[in-house]
Amino acid sequence: MLLDLLNKRLLENGPLCAVVEGDNSYSYSDLSSAVDKWLVELDALSIQRGQVIGVQSDYTYRTISLLIALFRNGNVVALMSPHIKDVSRYCEDAFIEYLFVQKGQQLFGSSVQRKSSEGHYLLKALKEQEHSGFIIFSSGTTGRPKAILHDLEKFLSSFIAVNKAYRTLAFLLLDHIAGLDTLFYTLFSGGSLVLTSSRGPNHICKLIMEHRVDVLPVSPSFLNLLIISGEYSRFDLSSLKVVSYGSEPMGNSVLNRLPEVFPNVRILQKYGTSEFGSPRSKTRGSDSSWLKIDSENFQTKVENGVLWVKSRSTMLGYLNADGMLEEDGWLCTGDMVEVDKGWLRIIGRESDIINVGGEKVFPVEVESVLNELDAVDDCIIYGEPHTMLGNQVCAKVRCGDELDTKALKKTIRKYCLNKLERYKVPSKFEFTSQALVNKRHKKQRVRN
Repeated sequence: MLLDLLNKRLLENGPLCAVVEGDNSYSYSDLSSAVDKWLVELDALSIQRGQVIGVQSDYTYRTISLLIALFRNGNVVALMSPHIKDVSRYCEDAFIEYLFVQKGQQLFGSSVQRKSSEGHYLLKALKEQEHSGFIIFSSGTTGRPKAILHDLEKFLSSFIAVNKAYRTLAFLLLDHIAGLDTLFYTLFSGGSLVLTSSRGPNHICKLIMEHRVDVLPVSPSFLNLLIISGEYSRFDLSSLKVVSYGSEPMGNSVLNRLPEVFPNVRILQKYGTSEFGSPRSKTRGSDSSWLKIDSENFQTKVENGVLWVKSRSTMLGYLNADGMLEEDGWLCTGDMVEVDKGWLRIIGRESDIINVGGEKVFPVEVESVLNELDAVDDCIIYGEPHTMLGNQVCAKVRCGDELDTKALKKTIRKYCLNKLERYKVPSKFEFTSQALVNKRHKKQRVRN
């Protein structure tokens, strides 16, 4: 069992620093002891093997120790964002029986009243195998969030051979597949995880400098915000060895700036989804959007321009929706890609494509052009119905309050006409001074 291997790593790395939280540092021995204390408490609460336990929390040391204890106890853990207001539907969809909620640095638990005592057949099968598991939820931008069930043993198989111990900043949220990837890579490799109470550019740069962070895993939207803020130039970020990004396409305007912002740093594009995790990958260059999946446990194919994957770490299925898995284990990602001699470039979600009079418009291409303008801090391109063309290209633009938006609209259209085909040029605009990202620092794209 790979959980036994994880426990062995905690004991072997005893005096090494495992977690940094605020002014406190915790060793692997500290973490192992905290896990043991949780196991005693879980027994006192009569939490049984196979039960689904909800955890609504961001990264904290106490939550990390609880998570490991629940896995060792044989539970399935449903991870939820602390920003969710109404957790009842999440509890219903994931068959949660007990819920821990973070309040400050504390975790408070309570039983959950379920409408039905019958569990899902996938949960029953996992219990019969005596495997722990976890559930994460999709963003829900196209409907009710999907409850995605993973077998923990399959997920942990990706970390058996990791051996590079880094000091990594826990930017990505714990209820995100990439956040779990960060956690387990760190623990299996004997590295250190630096927790953060804020994900603003100033605070992140300060943590990197103070704790000599080696690895910064973030979203493209955060990198754009970091460049706009200029905070990277106010702190010593020379400790950084790797900046990895993923979760959404990267525009060329941001990508081209990264070697300047992070000199002597390896810029790595990651690819993954909540359904299959994040396999090892290679990037063609620091300013390149081309990547190659570099994992013996991962297969890819492209059909009609859409990427399909097959992996050992693929989800078991959805608990509240029909699955996307083919009978032979292939999964359709919904991501449109270009292919060049084994290299892949993600050009956007199939569902995000705007069809204008029969022509396809990929939002990230238009966003990249708009972001080249100094007056544009950020933007989101989306489609809206049009009586003549089927759809029209719309732009939501973040800019300063003091700007003349009528003049800016003319500037944007003129610039785009010199850079893009006419059908790709936005015809409708909305201007705002507010951030265009959600709590995960990803663009909250408007659907057609």
